[in-house]
Amino acid sequence: PLTPTLSALFPETEARQQEIKKELRHAGYYQPHALQNLNAIRYVSIMLPLIGLGILFVLSPRQLELPFLLAMVALMIVGWAVPRLWVRGQAQDRRSQIEKGLPDVLDLLNMCVSQGMTPLTAMTRVTHELNNVYPELTEELRIVAEQAKIGTMQQALENMRTRLDIPEVHSFANLLLQTERLGT
Repeated sequence: PLTPTLSALFPETEARQQEIKKELRHAGYYQPHALQNLNAIRYVSIMLPLIGLGILFVLSPRQLELPFLLAMVALMIVGWAVPRLWVRGQAQDRRSQIEKGLPDVLDLLNMCVSQGMTPLTAMTRVTHELNNVYPELTEELRIVAEQAKIGTMQQALENMRTRLDIPEVHSFANLLLQTERLGT
């Protein structure tokens, strides 16, 4: 319940918020309040060292004031930077896992479609087969399949390209769009 309040105390420009939202999507955080959660974590990570070491700074002897002050500033900088760096690291790991899984997904999709399945049915089947091996990629394919059932395959693939800014995914989406358009 405190997350929106804490997030509001952490000011960010609109451009920076959009950039962070993009990083969160790349890391696989699609929850509506992911940005608020990250901002609240960053605010708490800044304020805890400030309050904790601030109290120690006030109560400490004169010779320890400078080390406490330096530690307070250093920990506040770390608290500000580390959560966002962690999200970027998560995004890199996820990108790597998705890139590793694309060749296997393409092979399985090709086999399924050549056996007469529609691309949507083949995608659903592939997500079940590769869920334990490539969970990040199968989650994305599951999202595409669900969106294609609600809307169109073209819109679902466009959304996937937006969520995953990976050149191989763009090629994969273009391939599926061409397959859908030409009926091959």
